[in-house]
Amino acid sequence: MTKKKIWIPAALTLAGAGCGFAAMIFLLQGRYVAGMLWMFLAVFFDGIDGKIASMLDAKSDLGAVLDSKADVVSFAVLPGVAAYLFFHRSPDNGLLLEIAAWTAGIGYTCAGIFREVRFMVGQTDRTRSEGFIGLPIAPPAG
Repeated sequence: MTKKKIWIPAALTLAGAGCGFAAMIFLLQGRYVAGMLWMFLAVFFDGIDGKIASMLDAKSDLGAVLDSKADVVSFAVLPGVAAYLFFHRSPDNGLLLEIAAWTAGIGYTCAGIFREVRFMVGQTDRTRSEGFIGLPIAPPAG
């Protein structure tokens, strides 16, 4: 494998992380439709980066770790921010909803990070022949 080939799927992975970041900014600005569109782009890039890596025979440890980090941005932090905003920006914004906003945002983000790390560790500690061990963070976040 040439080293240049691994940068093609890596660029797609980074594009997905950038889309997740853009989605967060749009949500913070109250531009929810734009935020959702950028989130769908993040899902798209997350879906094709691995397929392109397989097609090019360019799978690498760098790509696996990079994909995991990009997933944390788009599928742990982004939904955590969205959950926080959902409660925080409600019309009846009292103390209870403020507590719910922080709990939902931090809770989802931390749970998402934990799920992604557990999936990565589970993939390296087990062989594929042991069967299905669960999904990474992207499908549940969607």
